[in-house]
Amino acid sequence: MAYKPPHVRAHRVYQPGKRHMELMPSVSRSSGLDKDGHALKNRAVQEEYRAFIEEKVNEFWKHHPYDANESEADRRNRQEEQENILILFRKLREGLLATDRKDMFALEVYETSLHLAILFHSEKQTTSILSHLFPKLYLTSPGATDTIHTALSTALLSLLHHLVLGYPSQNRYHEHLHSLPRTLLPRDHPAHRWLGQLTRCLRVSNYARLQELTDHSAFEQFFLISISQQADRGAERPSNLALEAMCTLVKGILAKARATAWLIMRNAYREIHCASPPAGTQEVGRAELSPTSQWLARSLALRPLACGGIEVDDIVKVVDEWLSHKCADGEVRRKEGAQGRWIVCKVPVRM
Repeated sequence: MAYKPPHVRAHRVYQPGKRHMELMPSVSRSSGLDKDGHALKNRAVQEEYRAFIEEKVNEFWKHHPYDANESEADRRNRQEEQENILILFRKLREGLLATDRKDMFALEVYETSLHLAILFHSEKQTTSILSHLFPKLYLTSPGATDTIHTALSTALLSLLHHLVLGYPSQNRYHEHLHSLPRTLLPRDHPAHRWLGQLTRCLRVSNYARLQELTDHSAFEQFFLISISQQADRGAERPSNLALEAMCTLVKGILAKARATAWLIMRNAYREIHCASPPAGTQEVGRAELSPTSQWLARSLALRPLACGGIEVDDIVKVVDEWLSHKCADGEVRRKEGAQGRWIVCKVPVRM
C-alpha cells in the first residue's frame, strides 16, 4: 500500500485544532483520562453540544418524517438513529448533572430529552429523565414562574408514563401523583380532573367511555404552544413534541386496555357478526354500519386519536383491519360462506 502523509491518513471526523462533537466522551465513562473527558462540564461546551444535537435531530426528521410509511430496512435505520440521538442527550445530561446546572438551558435539555425518549419508546430513558426533572428542577430553575405550563405538561407525561408501565395496577401512578407538588398540578385543575376520570375508567373497565376520554380534544388543551414555537420547527418534525409524546403514551394506554377488553370479548363470544344491514334497509346514497362494528369500534377505542368525526366507511375499515390482524394472530378466523362473520378462537390457532 502506498504511503500516505499524516494529514491524508487522519480520521475523516478528526481535524486538529477543532472540537470533535462526534467523539465527545461522556463524563461518567471518561474518568477524566480521555481527551476532553471533562469538556461537557463546561457551560459553553454544553451549549455548543446542544446545538450539535439539534442538527442531528433535524437531520433525523428529514430522513424519517413523522408518521411516514417505511420499509423494514428504514425502520431499523430509524431505530438506530433514535438510539444514537438519545445517547447524545444522555451525555449532555450527565454534564449538566455533574455541574449541578439548573437554569432554563438545563430545563430545556431535560424536557426535550423526555419528549424524544417517549416518542422513541425508550421507557428506561424516560424513567431516568423524570427522576431528575421532578420536583427540584422545576422549582429551582431561575424563571420557574414562567415554566408552570411546561411543568403541567411534563407532570401529565410523567403520570401517563407510570400509568402505562404499571398497568393494570395504578400504584406507581398514585405514588407519583402524591409526590408532585400541588403547584405543578393543582388539584382543581381540569387536567387533574381528566386524569381522575381516565384512571377511574380503567379501574372499572369502562372501555366504551375510554374512547371519549382519550380523544385528542380531551387533552390537547394542556399542551398548547405559541405560534412562534411552531414556526421554529421544520415541516418534517412534530410541531409540538410534548403533545405528540402525550399521544404516544395515550396510545400505549389504549393498547393495554384494548388487549384487556378484547380478552373479555373472546371469552364471552363464540362468533362476531359485522355484516352490513340488508340492502333493502339502507337509505339511498348512504352507507350503513352494522351495530356490531359500531360496538367494537367504541368498546375497543379503535378510532384514531385526532380524527374528530369519523365516517362510516372509516369505521368499517378500522374494524376490519383490527379483525384481520387478530386473524393473523390466530385469535379469530373468517367463517366460510358468510361475509362479515368471524369465529372466535378461544385458544389462538396459527394458520
